[in-house]
Amino acid sequence: MSSNERIKIIVKRLKIIYKNMSIEEILRERGIVVCPIYGCNISKGAYKMYDDIQYIFINTDLSPEERLETLTHELGHSILHPDVDTYELKSCNCTYFLNKYENQADLFAAEFLLHDNIIENICGCFCEVGDGKSIYDIANDYKVTAELVLIKLSNLDKSKLNKFDLTLDCISVLNTLNC
Repeated sequence: MSSNERIKIIVKRLKIIYKNMSIEEILRERGIVVCPIYGCNISKGAYKMYDDIQYIFINTDLSPEERLETLTHELGHSILHPDVDTYELKSCNCTYFLNKYENQADLFAAEFLLHDNIIENICGCFCEVGDGKSIYDIANDYKVTAELVLIKLSNLDKSKLNKFDLTLDCISVLNTLNC
C-alpha cells in the first residue's frame, strides 16, 4: 500500500470516528494543545511533541480559512508521524525529511478538507463539460488554497475519471496534475 493510499484510509477512519466534529473539537478530543504564536510572519504553524504531550503552534495572524487548513495540516503531522518534531526540522537543514513530512501533512489536509467528488465540480473547467469551476472557484467554495485543491486532484483515484466524458485534451491536462 502506498503512502498516499494509507493517508486516504487514515482520513476516512478519522471522519467516521469524529463524524461532524470541527478540527478544534478533534484536537481537544485527542488531547492536542494548541498554542498561539503572536506576530510570527515566518510560519503558519508547527507540530511538536514534548513529554508525551502533542502541541500545535499556530500563527495568530492567519485568516480563518488559513487557520483551518493549517490546523488540519498540523493534525496530519500528529497522526502520521507523531514522534517527528517538525518544529525542529524547520530549524535545521533537513530538507529531504522536512519535504517528505510536509507533503504528507498537505495530503492529509487535502483529503480531510476536500471530498472525492471534487472532480465533478472542476472537470468542466478543463473539459467544457457542464458548468465546471476553476481550481480557484473550488478553493474558494471549500475555503482552502488552490494548492490544496491541486494536491487533492493529484491523489484522486483515476477510475473516478472514467465516468466523465473526458476528451484527450482534458485527460492530458489532468495528467499534468498527476491525477
